[in-house]
Amino acid sequence: MRFKAAFKTLLSLAGLAAILSGLGTAARAEPINLVGLGDSLMAGYQLPPDEAFPARLEKG
Repeated sequence: MRFKAAFKTLLSLAGLAAILSGLGTAARAEPINLVGLGDSLMAGYQLPPDEAFPARLEKG
């Protein structure tokens, strides 16, 4: 019983440390390449071309 509680506490602290260590990193301004695979819903079925999902991803 004590082992489970100690393990949960250790796991929680490790997760908290991982989250806090990532807070100090700077965001990169490099563009990324993203591929969207899908069907007509991905392509924006019955939507104007500028409102489709790929076009909205390009806008940012």
